[in-house]
Amino acid sequence: MAFRFPASTMADMRSGRERARRAGLLIAALVVVAGAWFLVPDSPRSAPVDDTRVAATPTTDATIVELIAADVKPNLRLAAETPAVLEVDVRASDFPLRPAARRAQSGRLTLSAVDAVTRVPLDDVRVRIVSGTRIADREAGTGATAVVLKLTPDTYTPFVLVPGYEPVELEAVRVELGAELELTAAMHRGSARIKGIVIGVGNARHAELTGAGRRPCDRCAESEAAQPSRGKRASGMGKGWSRRDPCAHCGFAADFTRIPVDAAATFAFRDLASGDYALRLTDERGHGDGTSLLVALREAQHVRVEMTAPVLRDVLVNVIDVDHMSLADSWGSLVSAVAAPGHARSVLLESDASARDLAWQVTVFEGSEFFGRGEFLTPTRPSFSDGRPAPFGGRKLGTGQAVDDRTRSSDEGLRPKARAPKFPQVVLESLVREDGLIRIEGVPAHELTIRLKCEPFLATMTVPESIDITTVRALLRRTDELGADDSSYSATFRALDAARYR
Repeated sequence: MAFRFPASTMADMRSGRERARRAGLLIAALVVVAGAWFLVPDSPRSAPVDDTRVAATPTTDATIVELIAADVKPNLRLAAETPAVLEVDVRASDFPLRPAARRAQSGRLTLSAVDAVTRVPLDDVRVRIVSGTRIADREAGTGATAVVLKLTPDTYTPFVLVPGYEPVELEAVRVELGAELELTAAMHRGSARIKGIVIGVGNARHAELTGAGRRPCDRCAESEAAQPSRGKRASGMGKGWSRRDPCAHCGFAADFTRIPVDAAATFAFRDLASGDYALRLTDERGHGDGTSLLVALREAQHVRVEMTAPVLRDVLVNVIDVDHMSLADSWGSLVSAVAAPGHARSVLLESDASARDLAWQVTVFEGSEFFGRGEFLTPTRPSFSDGRPAPFGGRKLGTGQAVDDRTRSSDEGLRPKARAPKFPQVVLESLVREDGLIRIEGVPAHELTIRLKCEPFLATMTVPESIDITTVRALLRRTDELGADDSSYSATFRALDAARYR
């Protein structure tokens, strides 16, 4: 007789076997997940995992694959009440997030320039590049022969400029995300010319020209005067671009080109690129009358101009103190003592007696227009040393940025707006003579206004028109509102001068 278990017992046995089978699958899943966590390489993650609770269906092979692909370290918890349900509690704090892979946000365009004839690389390159909505404008650094731009993906048209060469517009180029492109512009040297004739009875020894279309000759770098000036072209095409003094062969200097006026009262500037220029005439000291002629040249154009020779004179100033006493006698005696034979100017040592400098600023106006400025020091007693601290200079550091382009405004075109050519500011030679008068050299013969200022003392005078040396009086006045009860108050300039020796 066969033995039969009760139906309930058979059901319990089947349920137990089912639970055992599920527990085995769960254990297998845990083993596979743990192995995948240690063995499978981590993949970059573009977003953090939220702190969530995931309810899964009964464990199958597909469930195991999903757990492996999730690339997380789960905290598993088996619910005793419902063994068929697997709960996975995932917390972001249970595992560290790896940094997302960086993606390129721009494309890169490298643009250089070469001489169209010699194929020699050119420095001092400026690149302006525009699209329908974006614009970038950059210059190569000192000695660099290429401009590197990081650009927002778009279609751009480049415009290349190099001093002394005709500008070049290149064909539009498409900049893609992450792409690196290189372009080279072949530049042609300027061939425009200005020929001038000098008229009038003034003294014109030189003609001077400034503007971006000038360039040095091949011999400019041979001279010892070809030294760096304000960081311009210290290398690359040569030191000729940076020379402080005009070249003896072509007259080129960093600030302007100077050539002599010949015996026939004519001059000529050659090999100029198209653009705007300023032209002036100067005497043997390099002084002009402040008048500049603006000339606009087209490519290969020849222009003829007429200019009037400058008429210049010196102005002598007798400085009168606030109490109407002239300073000429005391200043003259100090200058004469220093200039006397056998006088050796003392060297400033730690033990030497020294006096604070009292510097005067000279400003000259022709009508309402500024003409030039100068400076001189109040004479110092021979037994005292004077020393002026060296100026401290610094530079502002730039900051990095994702791209070099920006949003283009409606008035910004492919060609940059021309900068008005200007000569350097006129520096007037000013000094105290042995007779105590201030001599200001090389100013126009027209009516002038001259202003002298030293700390709180100021004098303004009108100089009448004349072709001869002119002497004027400058009556000082105080410009502050301090009263006599203030400890630093000096009623006269002589009192201020005496106080600096204490």
